[in-house]
Amino acid sequence: MVHPGMEFPDDVAPSEELLQLRPYFKLVVYGLAVIFAVEVLCGMYSAALIDLATLLPASILLKQDVGQLVRNLVPVSMLSSLNLVWQVVMLLGLLSKPPGPGNFFKLECKVADPEHPTESHYVNLCSASTLVGHMAVCSSVVLQLLCARVAWRMAKSMRQALWTSALLNVELPAHRVRQAPSSEMQGFTPYAGPAYHLGD
Repeated sequence: MVHPGMEFPDDVAPSEELLQLRPYFKLVVYGLAVIFAVEVLCGMYSAALIDLATLLPASILLKQDVGQLVRNLVPVSMLSSLNLVWQVVMLLGLLSKPPGPGNFFKLECKVADPEHPTESHYVNLCSASTLVGHMAVCSSVVLQLLCARVAWRMAKSMRQALWTSALLNVELPAHRVRQAPSSEMQGFTPYAGPAYHLGD
């Protein structure tokens, strides 16, 4: 069970699962940085701003110690989840516009010119830039999901470890109290007094 209001001390020891997931979290953040740069180069500025909102706090987490890292993992996970929703909305918006989902990953696609609907005039709305940009947006959705999930798992493992440690610290003094009388009885020999009989 994870205590929702539990606070983490600055000198808290990292859990085993956190140490295992931290390299994956770094890879996700680095991948998100690459996708952000690609989106800017391809002109996907709205999608790039969404990724930037996750990238900045996640990058700060990589430079923090364990105590600060654990305290900020849940907010970053929630922020990444929110940006995941916005990025999915962005992706659906791209699919609903020309050239449409059938030409989403094509280098060349000729569609009717929306400015001249009555004329047989076609324009090419696909290019290498749009192809790479669309792939970057799809990759962003995956990375936002991974960022939220990995950050949440790291925070959950630390909360479970701290909760277990707190339970052990509570049970250990009680165990010592129960054992204290036995140490005080050293040198005492039971039934060392005079013998009594039932007939006395």
